[in-house]
Amino acid sequence: MTRFDYDQTDIHRVYSESRRLPSATLGLWLHAIARRVPPAEVETVADVGCGTGRFMAGLAERLHATVIGVDPSAKMLSVARDDVTHPGCHLVRAEAEALPLRDRVADMVFLSVVYHHLRDRSAALGEFRRVLALRKYLVIRMAVRERLDSYLWLRFFPSARPIEFGRTPSRAELLTTVTQAGFALVAHDTVHHPFAADLGEYAEKIALRGLSSLKAIPDEEFEEGIARLRERCCENETDQPVYEEMDLFVFQRH
Repeated sequence: MTRFDYDQTDIHRVYSESRRLPSATLGLWLHAIARRVPPAEVETVADVGCGTGRFMAGLAERLHATVIGVDPSAKMLSVARDDVTHPGCHLVRAEAEALPLRDRVADMVFLSVVYHHLRDRSAALGEFRRVLALRKYLVIRMAVRERLDSYLWLRFFPSARPIEFGRTPSRAELLTTVTQAGFALVAHDTVHHPFAADLGEYAEKIALRGLSSLKAIPDEEFEEGIARLRERCCENETDQPVYEEMDLFVFQRH
């Protein structure tokens, strides 16, 4: 598959703000991970596709672990170097298909909204298996294809829809691919988390254009779509948080 090249855009300038999770939401995810992956079993985490590093410090603190953030984008890592100051966190530029890590050095490989960007999923999964110690954990945070229609923003950008559906696996496809690569499913949870304080904030986060599929559509379509989304959010504005559902898959290496 063709991977979105973050270094060919300015998305790094807005990514952190557009994808920012409220502190309570970040805590919810860290709790969900620690419930399935015992912190006592984790000393080293490889955060593959770490981007601007939004999960790195939280993982280091919650799991009491060293976290190695790996990403192919120099621009995204430049933001992470400014934002991630936890002493247990380290950054390296590399592809998921060629991790610069020793065999069996990691206790957890973590992917947050990354799996659909992998250029060669078989090669990447082979690398994850190589760097993980026996019976250690591959944790994938993402929305599978079945969830995409629940995302409000996607209804307003027609050209983004085939991009998202074309690169996002179904639940069954994900499970088949990962288990055939030498992993066993330990748990699959659905996490219902707040993404924005209200619809107004939701629209403004989408307006930052920090989603890769929105960068790939024509500017005119984006402007028309965001105007319609803002109008919809204004018409239905309440003081209630906007929730999203995502999947958490936890696998163990054979």
